[in-house]
Amino acid sequence: AAAAGPISNAKLSQIVSSQVKMIPFHQLKQMDTKLHGQGATSKVYKACYKKRDVAVKYMQVRHKNDVTELTLLFRESILSDTISHKNIVKFYGVSIDVDRFY
Repeated sequence: AAAAGPISNAKLSQIVSSQVKMIPFHQLKQMDTKLHGQGATSKVYKACYKKRDVAVKYMQVRHKNDVTELTLLFRESILSDTISHKNIVKFYGVSIDVDRFY
């Protein structure tokens, strides 16, 4: 898909926050630098959020202005927010930075 022009941090937050809880990145404490897992488009680290150990999935956006790629990331976040199962990590929310999507 063709780029639709630069997408600002505020615009990304507005789009995602209409569907899932937004977590300011600064609220993730003690971010571990040790890689705990990785896939084709993301890496998983450990952090602390509201006094709980959490897994932070860092989703690497290859083309920041690719609307199709960003849409897929948003859909995964929305789907993650709807799933509840004892064998699936609980989803708490999304943190967005211009260069990062957590």
